[in-house]
Amino acid sequence: MRSNRNKILLSSIIAIIVYAVGYFGITGSHPLWYASLTPFTLIMSAVLLLITHDKYELKDLLIVLIAGLAGYGVEVVGVRTGEIFGTYHYGDSLGPKWFGVSLVIGLNWAILTYCTMAIAGQVVKSLWLKATIGAMLMVAIDVLIEPVAIQLDFWHWKGGGLPSLKNYLAWFIISLVIQVIAHRIKPNFKNNFGILLFIIMVLFFTLLNFKL
Repeated sequence: MRSNRNKILLSSIIAIIVYAVGYFGITGSHPLWYASLTPFTLIMSAVLLLITHDKYELKDLLIVLIAGLAGYGVEVVGVRTGEIFGTYHYGDSLGPKWFGVSLVIGLNWAILTYCTMAIAGQVVKSLWLKATIGAMLMVAIDVLIEPVAIQLDFWHWKGGGLPSLKNYLAWFIISLVIQVIAHRIKPNFKNNFGILLFIIMVLFFTLLNFKL
């Protein structure tokens, strides 16, 4: 137990430092260069979640894979058809693409699903309530990310502005489906670092919205 607390403390310090450096770098004189490091930040976040996760079980890995693959899959369909989220395309800041979608987007879906499930699991017991709260949290952070993503060449919407309500509705529905499936598998996502990481990301994008 003490060993895991130490892992959470160390991981929290690392995450705070990395996201703080990212914030000051993006708001400095070379924003796109620092934005191009986002894939490494996501990989680091995933590794820290892996390190702080307690009691590894196959079903936990299954949930992460479902979230990552499902999220990536709908993004591919969304980019190629414009029918799910609206018409958009990915820029260069998120690294290499496959089928027009940055490879780290699947990892982003997995991280956000994990973190929001960890939060919802601490608040309510009902499967449907946990899934609904988790999906709402995922939509909430997407609202914060969208204006920043456009500025930093993560992705761009047709017309150059923000996405329509269709995007957020699709995010909620897809997130809800993933979370319902995940909670039915009954994961062990009692990870306080996952909760803190989500808070760090929310603060990170909130502050960037005021600065960019």
